[in-house]
Amino acid sequence: MGLLSGMSFRSDPPIANRLLHLKAKAAKAVPWTAQDRATVRSCLEKDDDIGVLAGCCVLVSGRTGEFPSAIEVVRRALQNKHPPPYVELSIYEALLYVEAEQLKSFVDGLLSFIGQSLSRRVINLDNTTFLLGRMARCGEARALAVLRALAQDTDTEVRESASRLLNAGIA
Repeated sequence: MGLLSGMSFRSDPPIANRLLHLKAKAAKAVPWTAQDRATVRSCLEKDDDIGVLAGCCVLVSGRTGEFPSAIEVVRRALQNKHPPPYVELSIYEALLYVEAEQLKSFVDGLLSFIGQSLSRRVINLDNTTFLLGRMARCGEARALAVLRALAQDTDTEVRESASRLLNAGIA
C-alpha cells in the first residue's frame, strides 16, 4: 500500500508516491541514486503538485546547490489556496529544513499560507506550529503573534504545542 492510499490527489499517484519515498530517504540522510536525482530533476520542471513534491524532496535533502530552483518552486506553491493535504504537509516538512535567513525572503507568503492552513485545518499542525516557532526565534513578530494566539486555541493539541514553544523561551 502506497503513502497516498486513501488520499485525494490531483496528480500522478505512482510518481507522487515515489517522490514521497525520496523525501523520506532524504530525511534519513540516505543517499540518492542517479535515477533518484533524474526523477527529481524531471519532476521539478512540472508546474503542478508533482513539481512541488520534487522541490520538497530537494529541500529536505539539502541539495539546493544541485537543484537551485527547488526553493522557488516551493515558494510559488505557497500561493496555492487549496493544495492537497499531502502537498501541504510536505511543504511544511520541507520548510523545516530551510535556513531561517532563506525563509525571510518570502515570509509574507509563508504567513499567508500558514493562515490558510490554520483556517482549513486539514493536516496535523505540529510542523506548522514548529515552523512558526523557528520564525519567532528569528525575530518575526507576526509569527510570534500567531503562536501566542494558538496558545489560546480551542484545539487542545494545537494549544499545548504552541504553549510548549512559548514556554521554551521564544517570547
